[in-house]
Amino acid sequence: MKYPKLLKNNDLIGITALSSGASDCKEEMELAIDNLNKIFRVEVTKNVFGSSLVSSSKKQRIDELNALLDQNIKGIIIARGGDFLLEIIDDIDYKKIKKKNIWV
Repeated sequence: MKYPKLLKNNDLIGITALSSGASDCKEEMELAIDNLNKIFRVEVTKNVFGSSLVSSSKKQRIDELNALLDQNIKGIIIARGGDFLLEIIDDIDYKKIKKKNIWV
């Protein structure tokens, strides 16, 4: 098994929502992001604060994940899990994740 490198100070990490958004816990999410920003550079996609049922359309969720993968990102945090992840699971570019060898 090939493990990604450990994250270091000032590494770029991304936060996206592949299922539910965090609209119902916005204050807590913003606090978590503020804390992460003390150590890392954090890129937050628009859909993170989308609806708590489903963050955004299927296309937007994939597009925002791909936009993160196109950057010099060292890790991706998924804001929330949920059933709507199943809609996009086949559309995720696993080869790109494997090639980048990043934490997700």
